[in-house]
Amino acid sequence: VRILRAHASAIGYLPHFTIFDDDDSLSLIKEVMKEQGVNPKQFPPGMILHTISGLKSELVTPEQYEEDMGLSDIFPRTVHGVYVQYQKELLRSNGMDFDDIIMHAVSLFESHPKILEAHQDRFRYLNVDEYQDVNAAQYRLINLLAKKYRNIAVVGDDAQAIYAFRGA
Repeated sequence: VRILRAHASAIGYLPHFTIFDDDDSLSLIKEVMKEQGVNPKQFPPGMILHTISGLKSELVTPEQYEEDMGLSDIFPRTVHGVYVQYQKELLRSNGMDFDDIIMHAVSLFESHPKILEAHQDRFRYLNVDEYQDVNAAQYRLINLLAKKYRNIAVVGDDAQAIYAFRGA
């Protein structure tokens, strides 16, 4: 979060952005669905939010989702429409959800090599605990930070992996 606040303008945010908790995110999803006329009985807001969260944990943007899934079926079309508007509303309100924190950090580093290099120099040695629970987005962030010096240690136990449902 400190990295994102320090470089917020590079990703279109103000440094004092708000972090939406799960309740805030669900409320915003409900608003977006209502605006788009999505029936919450057909597509429960929690399910849509969970789907979007899963996409973010794989670093899948709305554009990539459209490209990968196509929009001919109703579920991908609905998810895509809500995801696009949800992200616009988060940005408009200068807010991020929890999944955005990692997603935006990866995006920041990949689109601004000098910022990445400064943080690689700052974090020359990395230690990742509970490595068995790292998802794709976290893995990419760790790799970006460790790439320059390759000083990384990870600790994990696959017998204790408990976050497979979150993409670990």
